[in-house]
Amino acid sequence: KISGLKTALSSEESNIEQLQKNIVELEKQEIHKNTEICQQKENIDTMNSEFQKSVEALRKAEQEIEAEEKIAKELEEEYDRLQKESKQLLVALEGQNQANEGMDQQLQEQRKKIIIQQMAPPPSQQQQQQQPQPVQRENIRARKRDAFKKTFMPETLKLAEIKNPNFKGWLKKEGGIIKNWKKRYFLLCDDYLYYFKSNSNREVSLGRIELQDCEIAGADEETNRLNSIRIFHATKRTYFLQADSRQDCLGWLEMLQNAVGVSGEPGLDTC
Repeated sequence: KISGLKTALSSEESNIEQLQKNIVELEKQEIHKNTEICQQKENIDTMNSEFQKSVEALRKAEQEIEAEEKIAKELEEEYDRLQKESKQLLVALEGQNQANEGMDQQLQEQRKKIIIQQMAPPPSQQQQQQQPQPVQRENIRARKRDAFKKTFMPETLKLAEIKNPNFKGWLKKEGGIIKNWKKRYFLLCDDYLYYFKSNSNREVSLGRIELQDCEIAGADEETNRLNSIRIFHATKRTYFLQADSRQDCLGWLEMLQNAVGVSGEPGLDTC
């Protein structure tokens, strides 16, 4: 019996050892499964993070597309506005061309009258006695001065042709039709103010401002710009200029006001 019990006990011990081995193996398998589960969780977290990044990138792309669409819409509106302004400018240019044609016709008629007067026979002594008295000396000097300016100071001049200007420098000028401000190089010659695109001697003047009978004053409040100057004429266009500094503005104001007050016949070496 004892030997049988020992045999049974040893068999039970071997079974217990086998069970312990099985338990250890199961624990190892459980640890392995837990490791796999943790790895899968990490993979899922990584995928979620990448998905969130993709969603954010998609939202950012949508925002960029919306911004580009907004810019495109603004560009279309700006293009339409420029087209309207160009049409207005073309209409104004056509009107100016018609006015120039009318002036050309008047000049041709005046030239014809002058030629006819030159070809006419000299008046007799009786006709000379019937002629009106000569105008005052001041009117004669004014006419000579105007004739001199029309001959030697045309509307367009090269920068190199103006030898000794009274004053010169850079100013910003407001446009006549399109109210934008552009930098121009100005030369003051007696009571004419020429302006150019640059200060190169080859530049041809873009235009001139006749200062005769004009009022010169500051215009900071009127233009909402510092160091602004207004050139006002009762029947002609009003010009607005802007200097870079207060000192330049005061200098231009003084010279322009002096030019408005200039009287007498200009000399040939003035400009």
